[in-house]
Amino acid sequence: MNFIKRLAIYIVILLLAFSMYQDLFKEANIPRLQDDEMQQIGSFYVIKKQVAPGENVLSIVEKVNKQEEIEIDIKQIMLDFKIANPSVNPYQLTPGKYYFFPVYSDEVP
Repeated sequence: MNFIKRLAIYIVILLLAFSMYQDLFKEANIPRLQDDEMQQIGSFYVIKKQVAPGENVLSIVEKVNKQEEIEIDIKQIMLDFKIANPSVNPYQLTPGKYYFFPVYSDEVP
């Protein structure tokens, strides 16, 4: 009987550790996209892009929307970026990491 109690405690501890790992290291509610694939989040679309050294949110949004001649408020761009990347500081992007950037176009799918 003592063996069964110990086994049950070990199983509970392992399940708790696994659950904590899933919560801490897996990003929840973030779309799973391939590179350059678009998905709608709320009222706008996002595209997954890797950040190169020296790039920032605004420079990448300009590249993504290069064919568009529309003007978008910087505050709106930053707000949309924060919505798409809730746990990211838009002023401290890490080169080499992937982030979701807003796409402002009438011709997206």
